[in-house]
Parts: sequence; C-alpha cells; structure tokens
Amino acid sequence: MTNIQFQQDEQRWSSLMAAAQGGNERDYETLLSELCAFIEGYLRSRIGHHQSIDDWVQDILIAIHQGRHTYNPQRPIRPWLFAIIRHQTIDGMRRQKSYRKMLESQIQDNTCAEDQIQAAEDASLLEGCLFKALKPQHREALTLTKIIGLSCKEAAVQLGVTEVTLKVRVHRAIKQLKKLLEAEPYE
Repeated sequence: MTNIQFQQDEQRWSSLMAAAQGGNERDYETLLSELCAFIEGYLRSRIGHHQSIDDWVQDILIAIHQGRHTYNPQRPIRPWLFAIIRHQTIDGMRRQKSYRKMLESQIQDNTCAEDQIQAAEDASLLEGCLFKALKPQHREALTLTKIIGLSCKEAAVQLGVTEVTLKVRVHRAIKQLKKLLEAEPYE
C-alpha cells in the first residue's frame, strides 16, 4: 500500500468512524471490513504467517469496537488505530508466551514420554509454528501416534518403517518440541 493510498484510506476511515459514532451501522460495517483486511495484511507484513494472527486481528477489532467512543473525529485515525494494534498484538504475544511456559512446565513435570507429548498435544501448538518446525518424518510419526491415535505398530506399518524406528522418531519429535518451547523467541 502506497503512502498516498494509506492517506486516502485514513481519511475515509476517519469519516466512516465518525459516521459510526453517529449510529450509521452500514458505515461501521464497511469500516470494520476494511480495517480487518488492513490489519491482517499489516501484521503479516511485520510478523509473517504466524499461527495467531487471525486471533490477534479479531482481538484488535474487538478493542476497536470497545474503544470506538474514544476516537476523536477531529484528529487523524492513524495514531489511535496503531496504538490499539500495537497494544493488542503485544498482549497476544504475552498470552502466547505464558501459555508456552505453562505447557513447558507440564512437559517437565511428566516423567513418561507418553505423558509428555499428551501435555503438548494442544491443537493450536501442534498445528502452529512449533509443530511445523519438526522434520517431516518426526511430524508424521507424532501425528499418527499422538494425534490420530494409532499404535506404534500400526503407524510403523503405515509409514513403512520398523516399530523401533517409529519410536525413535516420536522420541526425537518430543525432544525437539521441548527444545523449541524452551527457546522462547518472544523475549
């Protein structure tokens, strides 16, 4: 988006917000729709294809809705909007970091490898960046045994490997997930 385009959008968004504050529901719908696309593109350009961006966009839109009465139509919308985006994204990252620490604690408290992966099996974690960082053969072994629920023997047959090889892959996948959890990239 060029600077000129953003300035035009900013002026339109200011007008739409002022109309929404006056009770115009159609303009408010238009505003939220345009802001949704803008915020998602903005976050993806800054953060990349992070697993939580869709959630953060929704949190930002909720914060905009809840704080719409604080917007002053006599002032530019950009500082108001970016303050909300910044605060909500930081809050989202903090929540995610706390969640990862809790999962890590659960993994460390468990003594059996089966119990360790059970604690890390949360769908958002396994479908997210951490799970995608695993080697494909480790990810397959973990998916078949811990998510789909096949026995080690059944999973080994499906992958065309021995049962021992499959168990090694699962063990290495759990070990790699634990390392990734300990890395804490948001500090």
